[in-house]
Amino acid sequence: GMGEKTRLVSWIWYGTGHAKGAIGEAMHDGVRVEWSKAYVRVKHWRKEEQLLQEEMARCLLTLEWQATVWDQQARPEHYQGQIAYGAAHLQGVTAFAARQAAVRRQLAVRFRRSW
Repeated sequence: GMGEKTRLVSWIWYGTGHAKGAIGEAMHDGVRVEWSKAYVRVKHWRKEEQLLQEEMARCLLTLEWQATVWDQQARPEHYQGQIAYGAAHLQGVTAFAARQAAVRRQLAVRFRRSW
């Protein structure tokens, strides 16, 4: 179907003057139907807006949580007692984790600016 932004306006809105009799009554009924549909669409899009705002907030929380997890993995202590890493390997995995944390935080900053 067509999106709401490209929805064609019904012919009923182009009526001129005040029609009387059966035609006027039918036109009035048509206007009420169109108004009702428009009202439902507005309610729908308001709900969509609320859902989108909630999704955006949860996205930011998730990015911060992920950054915190990566921060933990960026500390050499995180790897104590695990497989023996050489100094170069340990430096590499901690640098990678620090970079991942930074990427998540940069995404959150960009999202906040654009939202």
